[in-house]
Amino acid sequence: MTSSTWYQSQKKSEDRRKQNKGRPNTQTSVTTEGETISDTIVIEVLKNMRKEPFFQNGGGYRKLTKYLRRNLGL
Repeated sequence: MTSSTWYQSQKKSEDRRKQNKGRPNTQTSVTTEGETISDTIVIEVLKNMRKEPFFQNGGGYRKLTKYLRRNLGL
């Protein structure tokens, strides 16, 4: 590739990350039954789960997600 091709494309492209605001934060979660639950309740459940010995050292996000889906229906 010639250097003129490289520098021409660099001049035209601007940092598009400034325009991208990303996905907005959620305030609620939806159960499998269609009910909405506040995220503060989910956070409290996760904090209580972290107190259990099973989740203190080995509870990654995958394990916590499966637990929330299976036991709470989220």
